[in-house]
Amino acid sequence: MKNQSINLPDSPKNSISDADIKKGEFRITVSSKGFFDRNHKSPQITINTLVIEASYTAREGRSDILRIGKQAMEDLKLKPGGRIKITKKGVNQYSISRF
Repeated sequence: MKNQSINLPDSPKNSISDADIKKGEFRITVSSKGFFDRNHKSPQITINTLVIEASYTAREGRSDILRIGKQAMEDLKLKPGGRIKITKKGVNQYSISRF
């Protein structure tokens, strides 16, 4: 499987902000857009033992958005400026971990 994981943020110019955390979403920048299947709008995400159906919105000319929700973000215990790793586990299945 090609590109089995990505790290976010994927560039020193980007960061995971307090607003992102409060909204329960991640911005998927141009360099990582090909990681997700843009035809699947509801990827299954595993965080620790929590399994959720997320929302993926592809946008032209802007960052795509992966919405995991506030509860999932709380389970991730992510802080502003933090980093995450998203790993592809199968077709439309991913896991997210903080590092």
